[in-house]
This record gives sequence, structure tokens and C-alpha cells, in this order.
Amino acid sequence: AGPTMLNNIIVNFDTAVAVDATSRPNTVIGGIVTQGNNTLSTPANIGFGDFPILLSSARDANGVLIDPLFRNPTGANFYLDALSRAIDSSVDSLLDRPLMVTIKAPLGLGESPILSPDRDSRGQVRADDPSVQTPQGFGLNPFKDRGAIDRVDKDGPGSNLINPQDNDSLGIDRDSALTVVSTDTTAIIRNFTISLIDQTNPNGEPDGSDIDDFTVTSDQVIVTRRTSATDGASSAGFWRMVTAAARTSKVRAASSIFDSAQARVPVASRTLTQPSTCTMTSSG
Repeated sequence: AGPTMLNNIIVNFDTAVAVDATSRPNTVIGGIVTQGNNTLSTPANIGFGDFPILLSSARDANGVLIDPLFRNPTGANFYLDALSRAIDSSVDSLLDRPLMVTIKAPLGLGESPILSPDRDSRGQVRADDPSVQTPQGFGLNPFKDRGAIDRVDKDGPGSNLINPQDNDSLGIDRDSALTVVSTDTTAIIRNFTISLIDQTNPNGEPDGSDIDDFTVTSDQVIVTRRTSATDGASSAGFWRMVTAAARTSKVRAASSIFDSAQARVPVASRTLTQPSTCTMTSSG
């Protein structure tokens, strides 16, 4: 038996590709991208198969890689950087292994080429990046990127109001308008929660590369409040905390604590408008 390595990106390893003696005859390699590895392959003659891309790890005077690859690898953001040579350069398919063809042919079984997936690890459909010259790839779909995440996320994240709930079934929200929650003075709301999401439709197909955790900070995720002329010192309720929570219920890094003496809301009603935009960014 032997593995198939197709469109992999291998970076900063001691040895990029190592294949033992028992696997060498049946190992298939294609579309490899390497950068910053001490040893390219073991044994040296195993090579990188068809259509390899060997990126330089040299940097310019500003410390920027001459051959860009990932957005922010030190921050675990492996979204492809702009103009990376891995974009739209995948090997869409490889021929079936000769050994398998020899075995299947007498049985009347056809060949089974090795195909690269149409979706990336985030579930996004792999597609063309118009910012790079195309086609550089090989096969029926030359627009797939090499690596796990395709550079197709063109829209930033959004937000949903979780608590208090918009148009809730209990009627706590008195305003039927979408993204606007208004309560009377009998509703005690001590905190509110905003879900940050990198998906157009939370219940639809994946179309985002996920939120970059390092951009979810109190400087980037900004929540503002509006005060009213009737908002006096006798206000009964206070907004005390803002929590930015992920769609997966994992609490993100940004939490802004409002001073309760300043976070007054009107006595007559409390109205919160869901933010339509956020200054955080997706991994892309």
C-alpha cells in the first residue's frame, strides 16, 4: 500500500516528505507546495511528484516573505495570502495507480482517478480568485487552490443578537421590526449577548472561512449605546456587560464592561438595535 498526497502545503518541517521503503512503489504525489523545510524529501530521489511549487523562505528588507503563502500562520490563520502561488493552481485529478489498474482491468473495472475535493475544509465551494492570473491549475477545474482552505471568502463577518432575543415568543420584545429589540420597564435585562458569525445564512450552506480570533477584541468589536433626553439618574435598568460570543457558543476574546453608572437606559423603554456591521475580519 502507499499514500496519495495531492495539493498539500508543507511548511517549516524538519523533513517535508518522508516515504518508507515499503510504501515507495505505490506512493502518488502531486501538487505539493513547500516552504521553509530543512530537508525536502527522504529519500532525496522520491521528489515531489507532478507540478510541485517550491516557495522561497527569503524575506525582503521589511521582513515580508518574498513568496507569500498564509495570512497569519503564527496566529493559526492559514487562509492563503493575496497573490500566493498556491491560489488557483491545484492539480484537479491524478491518474489511477498503475498497480490498481492492473488489478482491476481483468475484473472489468474501470480506472478510478484521484480527484481533489470541490469543497474546502470549511465547506466552501472552491472557486476562482479573480485577483490572480488564471488558469494556473491543471484538470477540469483549474480554479481550486492548493491546501485546506480556498481563498473564496470575500465578505466579512456579521452579528446576531442572542440576548435579549429579537421577536421572542414570550413577547418581551415589543418591537416587531427585525434587528430592533424594545422592552418595557418590567423586563429586567442585566446583560446582552451578541453572536459573531461568518456565514450569510446561519442555517444555510457554509460560505465563510470563520472569524479570525485575533481580530475579536474590544478595539475591533465596537458596541455603542444611544441615550435619550429622558434618560436621567432615576433610570431603573442598566446595561452592564457586552459579551461577544461565537455561533458555536464558544466565548470569543472580546468582552466590554460598561460602567453601570454610565450605561443608563430610558425609564420608559429600553431599545437595543442590533449592529449591522462589525470591524472584525474573517480569516480571509
